[in-house]
Amino acid sequence: MSPTDIFLWGGILALISWLVVPRIGHRLAIDRERQRDAKIRSQTLDDSKAVRKRAFLESVVKWRTEIQTGYFANTFPVYSRGVPDFTKAAFDIQGDIPDSRRAEFDRLVSVASGFKAADNITRNPKQEDILAAFEALIRFTRDT
Repeated sequence: MSPTDIFLWGGILALISWLVVPRIGHRLAIDRERQRDAKIRSQTLDDSKAVRKRAFLESVVKWRTEIQTGYFANTFPVYSRGVPDFTKAAFDIQGDIPDSRRAEFDRLVSVASGFKAADNITRNPKQEDILAAFEALIRFTRDT
């Protein structure tokens, strides 16, 4: 191999490295960025699920406490005022419940929000039934 061939091959290798190495580096940087973004998105989704779940549990516990500490005459009006906010909060976290457990969650929500004024008149005391429905829903949501 002559010195000219070595010089020529050296020039070719240098040219290839100038063209290829930056592209490889760029590709690796893009891959790292995508992995980092995916990790951040995953953490954000997990954090937002936890925030929604905590807000739901806080609202249910607050509502349960208001009903529990109220006098019997005030139990049903306090319950009735809280139903719209409760169903909205349940709808907000419904997508966070796994598909395999969503039917049970929907059933518990419908039981907890389904007491009617006529039930309160025909069957006393109703407060225990309402509180039992809340307890079942709270246990289920904490376990999910």
